Amino acid sequence: MGINANLDVLGQDVTDRILSFKKRKEDNKKRAARVVLFASVISAITTILIGASTIIGDNLNKILTLLALVTSTSLSVIHTWDGLFNHKKLWINYADALNKLYELETDIRHLRTNTEAILQEDVNNLYFKYKYILNETNEKWVELRIRSEGEKAATGNQSRSNAN
Repeated sequence: MGINANLDVLGQDVTDRILSFKKRKEDNKKRAARVVLFASVISAITTILIGASTIIGDNLNKILTLLALVTSTSLSVIHTWDGLFNHKKLWINYADALNKLYELETDIRHLRTNTEAILQEDVNNLYFKYKYILNETNEKWVELRIRSEGEKAATGNQSRSNAN
């Protein structure tokens, strides 16, 4: 059974998806920036604490060493978070999809302003393009999730084998 897409419905679907993907792109961009910023700051603090612990007397040395240990451990947590959620890759994925949706939106706008009769075949082709963009975006998301789960499992297995 063939589908006869409606240009108005398709246009609204594309607009709604653009708004959704724009928000997701911006959210992931902010999260990716925070991960990099937090990791950099904590790394710098750890370096300062280690350096200061070698200069300062015995009592303070133990406290600074402990603080350096805490900050370096939190750095591991941040990198694990980043590896699990991959905000930068998600940001790039949504930016790519968003550009394709903008292109589709432009195609729809041009088709609507065409003075000739709009052919159902043209509308259907735009609909299939829309579905392709969504499927491609979803496939990239699934690949990213599988890859991050695989990396997480490999890291866990490596930790277990190192403990033996």
